[in-house]
Amino acid sequence: MAKAAKNSSSTGTTGATAAQKQNASLTSKARSSIPPVPPLKPNKKAGFIAHLHHSILIWIYQYELTFGLYMLDPWEKTVFNTFIGLLFVLGSYATWRVLPEYARYMIQQGIYYLAPIDAPVDPAGRTAL
Repeated sequence: MAKAAKNSSSTGTTGATAAQKQNASLTSKARSSIPPVPPLKPNKKAGFIAHLHHSILIWIYQYELTFGLYMLDPWEKTVFNTFIGLLFVLGSYATWRVLPEYARYMIQQGIYYLAPIDAPVDPAGRTAL
């Protein structure tokens, strides 16, 4: 009996078995899958900053519920949000670089097909505005 107590103290356990520790970790993980409570609305007399803060909290709340981020650990949320941010930045850059030329080309095509006369053509073969 004294030998078992010595073994448990040498391994650093406080008397809890491995099954109890596993159940405790499962219980804490199950608790994290419960959706968070929405933020409380500020009172009517609160200022603009309080209402803006509440709106931002609601947006974060909706974002976490929509994508199920409330179930993730903080490091997993960071990885996911970094990936989403990177996609947003790359998409914005591509839109900024490509959209003006594409819009100009579509306007030229519209003029070409809708104009009763031929529009002048530049050396590159595109219709000039």
